[in-house]
Amino acid sequence: MELFNIHIADITYHFTSNKEDLTANGFTYTAIPISRTEITRGLDDNGLKITAPLIVPPFNTMLLKTVTTLSRIEVLSYPDLYTLYKGEILKTVLDYDKEIITIYVAQNIIIKNNEFPIRSYSPTCGDNFGDRYCSINKASHTFTLHSSDFTLDSSGTLINADTLSTKNYLKGGFVIANNKYYSYIMEHNSQQITLLNPIPKPNIITEFNITPTCDKSLEACNYYNNLDHFGGFPYIPDNNIVTGGF
Repeated sequence: MELFNIHIADITYHFTSNKEDLTANGFTYTAIPISRTEITRGLDDNGLKITAPLIVPPFNTMLLKTVTTLSRIEVLSYPDLYTLYKGEILKTVLDYDKEIITIYVAQNIIIKNNEFPIRSYSPTCGDNFGDRYCSINKASHTFTLHSSDFTLDSSGTLINADTLSTKNYLKGGFVIANNKYYSYIMEHNSQQITLLNPIPKPNIITEFNITPTCDKSLEACNYYNNLDHFGGFPYIPDNNIVTGGF
């Protein structure tokens, strides 16, 4: 049996692969069907995959791909509490049919070795919405639609709601239906959004949590009241001054 500490921003979740809850280091570790692959140890590969039930927090609110919030996982043996592995979450893959999430984890040194230390200069921001350089808390801009607020078509891809006409920067954001089903937003036109992936079982959906994004423009940064963290250079000429002139 093993213990899993999952750190999402400033919150830590404690789980165990044991059949019953355990207490260690002053924390209660909740028993869930969580498992991991064999830990690989090499110069170019030093990671593992963790599988857990999709309906258990925080797994039910993890993104479809790379997690932008700083997220770490520790795996400890029990009862000696030896640290078997520490790493950062690279991405998550959801299986709605089996209702499980697979988390890909790698150690920080491997991640850094695969990053190129470059700095781009463009009118738009080079940071990602909600990452540590942007500093915006995406949760504070997330809003909820209840069953009386929206309609969802039978294909599970079109959401209509009056509230949507008052929102900005939804295209490229994502939705979570019933705290379980995820999809990215392809289009936003007034009171309607179009989803990239159909929401399963649209007739039972009673709630949507919708998180906007950012188009990396100075105007968007101003909209989020985050100009102090704008990472772009808005006064760089759009045209190449060598080939196109001033």
